[in-house]
Amino acid sequence: MTDESGQTYIDATSSWWVNIHGHAHPHITRRLSEQAAVLHHSIFAGYTHEPAVSLAEQLLPVLPGAQARVFYSDNGSTAIEVALKMTIQYWQNKGTPRKKLIAFHDAYHGDTFGAMSVSARSVFTRAFGDYLFDVTFLDLPTPTISRRLWQR
Repeated sequence: MTDESGQTYIDATSSWWVNIHGHAHPHITRRLSEQAAVLHHSIFAGYTHEPAVSLAEQLLPVLPGAQARVFYSDNGSTAIEVALKMTIQYWQNKGTPRKKLIAFHDAYHGDTFGAMSVSARSVFTRAFGDYLFDVTFLDLPTPTISRRLWQR
Protein backbone atom coordinates (compact mmCIF):
# COMPACT_ATOMS: atom_id res chain seq x y z
CA MET A 1 0.00 0.00 0.00
CA THR A 2 1.11 3.53 -0.62
CA ASP A 3 0.01 6.50 1.49
CA GLU A 4 -0.74 10.01 0.26
CA SER A 5 2.92 11.07 0.62
CA GLY A 6 4.26 8.14 -1.42
CA GLN A 7 5.46 6.00 1.52
CA THR A 8 4.88 2.30 0.83
CA TYR A 9 3.79 -0.26 3.42
CA ILE A 10 3.10 -3.97 3.61
CA ASP A 11 -0.58 -4.52 4.46
CA ALA A 12 -0.16 -7.27 7.06
CA THR A 13 -3.87 -7.33 7.87
CA SER A 14 -4.96 -7.66 4.22
CA SER A 15 -8.17 -5.82 5.05
CA TRP A 16 -9.66 -8.84 6.82
CA TRP A 17 -8.22 -11.37 4.37
CA VAL A 18 -9.80 -10.06 1.19
CA ASN A 19 -6.63 -8.55 -0.27
CA ILE A 20 -4.10 -11.33 0.14
CA HIS A 21 -2.96 -10.85 -3.46
CA GLY A 22 -2.66 -7.08 -3.20
CA HIS A 23 -4.90 -4.08 -3.48
CA ALA A 24 -6.53 -3.79 -6.91
CA HIS A 25 -4.21 -6.40 -8.41
CA PRO A 26 -4.47 -5.79 -12.20
CA HIS A 27 -5.03 -9.44 -13.15
CA ILE A 28 -7.73 -9.98 -10.50
CA THR A 29 -9.41 -6.65 -11.30
CA ARG A 30 -9.51 -7.51 -15.02
CA ARG A 31 -10.91 -11.01 -14.39
CA LEU A 32 -13.58 -9.70 -12.00
CA SER A 33 -14.64 -7.17 -14.59
CA GLU A 34 -14.82 -9.86 -17.30
CA GLN A 35 -16.81 -12.13 -14.99
CA ALA A 36 -19.29 -9.39 -14.04
CA ALA A 37 -20.04 -8.80 -17.72
CA VAL A 38 -21.11 -12.42 -18.34
CA LEU A 39 -22.38 -13.81 -15.06
CA HIS A 40 -25.21 -12.30 -13.13
CA HIS A 41 -25.75 -12.85 -9.42
CA SER A 42 -27.52 -16.09 -8.51
CA ILE A 43 -28.79 -17.19 -5.10
CA PHE A 44 -29.06 -20.86 -6.17
CA ALA A 45 -32.67 -21.04 -4.97
CA GLY A 46 -33.88 -23.76 -7.32
CA TYR A 47 -31.68 -22.77 -10.26
CA THR A 48 -28.02 -22.47 -11.12
CA HIS A 49 -25.63 -21.43 -13.89
CA GLU A 50 -22.91 -23.10 -15.94
CA PRO A 51 -19.85 -21.93 -13.96
CA ALA A 52 -21.36 -23.29 -10.71
CA VAL A 53 -22.12 -26.63 -12.34
CA SER A 54 -18.64 -26.79 -13.88
CA LEU A 55 -16.95 -26.06 -10.53
CA ALA A 56 -19.10 -28.66 -8.75
CA GLU A 57 -18.19 -31.25 -11.39
CA GLN A 58 -14.51 -30.53 -10.75
CA LEU A 59 -14.85 -30.57 -6.96
CA LEU A 60 -16.93 -33.73 -6.49
CA PRO A 61 -14.30 -36.21 -7.73
CA VAL A 62 -11.67 -34.88 -5.31
CA LEU A 63 -13.90 -34.74 -2.21
CA PRO A 64 -13.72 -37.61 0.29
CA GLY A 65 -16.49 -40.18 0.39
CA ALA A 66 -19.34 -40.47 -2.07
CA GLN A 67 -20.35 -36.81 -2.20
CA ALA A 68 -23.12 -35.99 -4.64
CA ARG A 69 -23.78 -32.30 -4.00
CA VAL A 70 -21.93 -29.06 -3.39
CA PHE A 71 -23.19 -26.13 -1.32
CA TYR A 72 -21.84 -22.71 -2.20
CA SER A 73 -21.59 -19.96 0.38
CA ASP A 74 -20.76 -16.33 -0.16
CA ASN A 75 -18.41 -15.86 2.81
CA GLY A 76 -16.61 -17.66 5.61
CA SER A 77 -19.01 -16.82 8.44
CA THR A 78 -21.97 -18.02 6.41
CA ALA A 79 -20.11 -21.20 5.45
CA ILE A 80 -19.60 -21.92 9.17
CA GLU A 81 -23.28 -21.16 9.91
CA VAL A 82 -24.39 -23.54 7.16
CA ALA A 83 -22.01 -26.27 8.35
CA LEU A 84 -23.39 -25.95 11.89
CA LYS A 85 -26.98 -25.98 10.65
CA MET A 86 -26.34 -29.02 8.42
CA THR A 87 -24.74 -30.87 11.33
CA ILE A 88 -27.58 -30.05 13.72
CA GLN A 89 -30.18 -30.98 11.07
CA TYR A 90 -28.39 -34.27 10.32
CA TRP A 91 -28.65 -35.45 13.92
CA GLN A 92 -32.21 -34.15 14.18
CA ASN A 93 -33.16 -36.16 11.07
CA LYS A 94 -31.56 -39.29 12.56
CA GLY A 95 -33.80 -38.92 15.61
CA THR A 96 -30.93 -38.24 18.01
CA PRO A 97 -30.68 -34.46 18.34
CA ARG A 98 -27.39 -33.21 19.70
CA LYS A 99 -26.77 -29.81 21.16
CA LYS A 100 -23.09 -29.94 22.10
CA LEU A 101 -20.44 -28.67 19.68
CA ILE A 102 -16.67 -29.04 19.72
CA ALA A 103 -14.11 -26.60 18.35
CA PHE A 104 -10.41 -25.87 18.69
CA HIS A 105 -9.10 -23.30 21.16
CA ASP A 106 -7.91 -20.02 19.65
CA ALA A 107 -9.83 -20.48 16.38
CA TYR A 108 -11.49 -17.70 14.43
CA HIS A 109 -14.42 -18.48 12.15
CA GLY A 110 -16.26 -15.19 11.73
CA ASP A 111 -18.66 -12.73 13.28
CA THR A 112 -22.07 -14.42 13.07
CA PHE A 113 -23.40 -16.02 16.26
CA GLY A 114 -22.63 -19.58 15.20
CA ALA A 115 -19.19 -18.63 13.91
CA MET A 116 -18.43 -16.72 17.12
CA SER A 117 -19.64 -19.72 19.13
CA VAL A 118 -16.98 -21.99 17.66
CA SER A 119 -14.31 -19.27 17.76
CA ALA A 120 -12.02 -18.30 20.63
CA ARG A 121 -13.61 -16.19 23.33
CA SER A 122 -12.19 -12.69 23.33
CA VAL A 123 -13.04 -9.05 23.85
CA PHE A 124 -14.91 -9.25 20.53
CA THR A 125 -17.24 -12.06 21.71
CA ARG A 126 -17.57 -11.12 25.39
CA ALA A 127 -20.74 -9.01 24.98
CA PHE A 128 -22.47 -11.95 23.26
CA GLY A 129 -21.34 -14.74 25.60
CA ASP A 130 -24.82 -15.52 26.92
CA TYR A 131 -26.12 -16.00 23.38
CA LEU A 132 -23.40 -18.30 22.02
CA PHE A 133 -23.80 -22.06 21.60
CA ASP A 134 -22.52 -24.50 24.22
CA VAL A 135 -19.11 -25.51 22.90
CA THR A 136 -16.36 -27.74 24.26
CA PHE A 137 -12.99 -26.39 23.19
CA LEU A 138 -10.13 -28.77 22.44
CA ASP A 139 -6.43 -28.07 22.17
CA LEU A 140 -4.99 -28.04 18.68
CA PRO A 141 -3.09 -31.23 17.95
CA THR A 142 0.65 -30.64 18.05
CA PRO A 143 2.77 -32.03 15.22
CA THR A 144 4.01 -34.77 17.58
CA ILE A 145 0.48 -35.82 18.52
CA SER A 146 -0.65 -35.62 14.90
CA ARG A 147 2.26 -37.79 13.78
CA ARG A 148 1.44 -40.41 16.42
CA LEU A 149 -2.22 -40.47 15.36
CA TRP A 150 -1.31 -40.94 11.71
CA GLN A 151 1.09 -43.77 12.58
CA ARG A 152 -1.68 -45.84 14.19
